[in-house]
Amino acid sequence: ECVKDYIIERDSKQCGCGDPCRNVSCNPKCYGCDYWATKCDDGECVKDYIIERDSKQCGCGPDPCKEDSDNDGVNNCEDRCPDTPGWMSQVLRIDSEGCLYCLDKEEKCSVAVIFLAGVSITGIDGIILDFCEIVAKLADGDYDSAIEEVPGLILDILIMAAKQLTGSSALKIVDALQTLLTCLPTLSGSELEAVYEQSVQMMADEDIDVLSFYVGSPVTVEVTDDRGHTLSESTREIPSSYIFTIGNQKIGLITNPEGEYNIEVSGTESGTYDLNINMVEGGKIVYDKKYNDVQTTRGDVNTYNVGATGEKEEASFVYSLPLIIIGMLAGLYAGKKRRKK
Repeated sequence: ECVKDYIIERDSKQCGCGDPCRNVSCNPKCYGCDYWATKCDDGECVKDYIIERDSKQCGCGPDPCKEDSDNDGVNNCEDRCPDTPGWMSQVLRIDSEGCLYCLDKEEKCSVAVIFLAGVSITGIDGIILDFCEIVAKLADGDYDSAIEEVPGLILDILIMAAKQLTGSSALKIVDALQTLLTCLPTLSGSELEAVYEQSVQMMADEDIDVLSFYVGSPVTVEVTDDRGHTLSESTREIPSSYIFTIGNQKIGLITNPEGEYNIEVSGTESGTYDLNINMVEGGKIVYDKKYNDVQTTRGDVNTYNVGATGEKEEASFVYSLPLIIIGMLAGLYAGKKRRKK
């Protein structure tokens, strides 16, 4: 009889046993230009199903330089701004590198545009489009046409800001609007003052209660309410308030004002300034005061008082250290003359 001698192979396929795929690992594989998932069959990796036809994994597929993922008319290979928002690329001009002109001006400008484009506010699209069109015209060298559109955009920004100052995301939105203003050509004092006056009337027409002021010149401004809260270019303790800086001109807004406010104007150098103060309540302009060609020097402090009751209060006037000293000297001189007599 034949009996066992020694084991040639345990769990052998010769005996109809064993798993031939036990130690076989099958990875995706290219067959021509098609990228396949594979599986083990009798110890060998064979096709299972197609993952992708004409696949880039296999060195095939469409030419990336013929694709335009963001549909802005510039292929992916040459597109330096590959994620241009679709609605913007449809209505605004794109430069040769696939960027909106307004996203290619300065980083701070493009950041503001992108942020505002993601904000769901009625009218914000129009502001972005107008801003980008102005920047595009400047890029084309069409300065005169661009500058003609700046007053209208500033007006829209001021109205938008007045409406948004009471919102939960007010500061971020208004900061972004301020950034857009810094990216625009600067208007002259008379031009910006005219825009400000238009904005006051529009706020009245749209029934926005607001205390506002315009000042143009070498000065800083700080507003204090009757609770001691302040508003300046760097401090916003007063609720729903903001000071826009446009060149060396400033426009301040305090929506839904309450109580009395002191507007303190401090000279930073010798010169003159114009100051407009307005109050809108119940759809009417209830306070309208202008101070033109006010003399100032470094260290001068002029304080103007206005209440939010609708009464037309006169501004308390100039408190200037140099003028106080001059007055004291004049008084001493007059006293000496009287003693001599």
